[in-house]
Amino acid sequence: MRVLTAVLVALLLLLGWWGYTNYSEKQDLAKANDIMTRELNELNELKNELEAEVDSLAQAYEAVATENEELKGNLEQAQAEIRRKTQALRRARAATQDEVSGLREQIAELLQAREELQRQIEQLQAENEQLRRDKERLTAEVQQKTQENEQLRNLNESMQQEINELTRANFKASSFTVVLQQRNNKVTAKASRARRLRVNFEVLNVPPEYQGVRPIYLVIMDDKGTPIKVEQPVLFSVKVNGQVLEFEAVKAQEVDFGPNQRLSMVWDFERKTLKPGLYRAAVYTDIGLLGAAGFEVR
Repeated sequence: MRVLTAVLVALLLLLGWWGYTNYSEKQDLAKANDIMTRELNELNELKNELEAEVDSLAQAYEAVATENEELKGNLEQAQAEIRRKTQALRRARAATQDEVSGLREQIAELLQAREELQRQIEQLQAENEQLRRDKERLTAEVQQKTQENEQLRNLNESMQQEINELTRANFKASSFTVVLQQRNNKVTAKASRARRLRVNFEVLNVPPEYQGVRPIYLVIMDDKGTPIKVEQPVLFSVKVNGQVLEFEAVKAQEVDFGPNQRLSMVWDFERKTLKPGLYRAAVYTDIGLLGAAGFEVR
């Protein structure tokens, strides 16, 4: 009995030392667990479970303290369980750190996505503002073109009336066209590029009394019917129905009229001679108007 009592005392001392040692380790782990718990609340449940299990094991050890082999076996089992829980706690802490890192990465990605969306929204807003300005500009241009077309139509109507009054029924031009060109003969409508005006027309079925050499004159007028100003205008007069009319031409040339011919008059001018606006080109002979057509300079 003395031997058994000594053994039990030794075991109790060993158990106390082991319990004290493990209790200290448990307190350290609990402190670490408290720190991690501030990051993720889920670890509180694991800590509580460990504390309950440790308390349960301590009570079991005291109940079987009189049985050496069973106590020894329970001691080894408790140590294994403590190690398992400690490892589980460490794994949980590592997993928590990984989860926190993952959340931080997701937050960084969301912040980057938000900045990208804000940049795209600002870009779209700028594009929409530009589109609104373009729409307003195009609307104004359409209104301006509509007004210019109306003016050109009125100009053509007035020209047609003048043609009917000044043109002889049996001696007039057809297929009358006006083209603006650059120096290289490329067609343009811009005032800054135009350097040449070409008028093409046909004179068909000319009566014999009108055939032969006659002068023709190119007259350029603005939309108000005023001849444009040039440095050396060509002055000429036309007698129609007993009335003499005076004109200023930009160019004159001699033509030998036959029964049928296709003619062209080309006038080269300096830059900015024709400013943006509506004009009309008319070709006269010494006995009347051959034909006319309106054109626009932008």
